[in-house]
Amino acid sequence: MKTFLEYIRSMNESDTSDAFKREKDLSDHLKKHGAMDKDTEAAGSTGGNDFHIQHPTTGKKVAGKEIKSIRAEGEMKKSVGTGKFGSVALRHDPKKGWHIPEKTQRDKPEFTKQVHAAKVTSGGVTRSLLDHLNHHWGPSKEGVNHPGVTSDTTDMSPAHAYMQDHNVHVVHIGDRGTFRAGHSKTKDHHNTGLSELTGTGRFSVSSERKRTPEQQKAGTGMQINFRPHPNSVEKSHTDISTDEGVKKLKSNMSKKKK
Repeated sequence: MKTFLEYIRSMNESDTSDAFKREKDLSDHLKKHGAMDKDTEAAGSTGGNDFHIQHPTTGKKVAGKEIKSIRAEGEMKKSVGTGKFGSVALRHDPKKGWHIPEKTQRDKPEFTKQVHAAKVTSGGVTRSLLDHLNHHWGPSKEGVNHPGVTSDTTDMSPAHAYMQDHNVHVVHIGDRGTFRAGHSKTKDHHNTGLSELTGTGRFSVSSERKRTPEQQKAGTGMQINFRPHPNSVEKSHTDISTDEGVKKLKSNMSKKKK
C-alpha cells in the first residue's frame, strides 16, 4: 500500500486543454439551463472562476428595484483524488529561512493562515509545518533536492480557505458532486441547499513541477499543497452536471430564505 506522500507523488493534474474542456462542458450545461450568464466566457479564457450560478432573481424587480446580477462563484475539480485544493510557493531566505513570500501572503491570506497553523509530528515532537522544514532542511544546497514532507491530518478548513481567497461559494467535484464551500462553508448565502464540503486531508511539500534553471540548480522551487484524503469525502446529494441536479439547485435558490 502506498504511503500518503507516495500517493501525492503519483498524482498528476490533467493537462490544461482537458481541464478547459471540462470547465467549458459544465459552463455550457449550466447556460443551457439558464443557470449561468450566457455572455460569460469559460474560465480558461478569462482567468476568473471556473463557473458561476446565476441567482434566479437576476434581471427581475424586487421591491421596485432591478436585481442586476447575483452570482454564486464556483470552483471545479476533476476528482477529489487528483485536484489540489490550494497551493502556495515556498522560498528560502538566509534571514527568514523557509517562508511564504509576502506577495503570496497578500494574494492568498486565508490559505496562508492555514499553512502557518499546520503541524507536523515527527519523532514524538510536534512543530509548525514551516518550523519543521527549517529544523530539518536548513538552507538549500546546490543540486540537492529536499525530501518531501506531509503535515498531520486536518479537516477541510484549508480547502475552504483556498476557496475564500478565490471568492468561491460552490465547488463541483467530478466524482463527488456539488457542495457548498468557501464563503458559504458555514452559511448558505445563496440558498443553494447544498451540503457543506467535509472530510480530512494533509498539506504536502514538494518540488514545483515547473522550476526555473536557477531554482533547479539551487533546489529552492518548493510548493505547499493541500489535498483531501479521497475516502473521507462522501458524495453530495446534488450534482449540477446533471439535468436533475441543476434544476434542483435553481429551485432551491428561488425559494425564500427562512
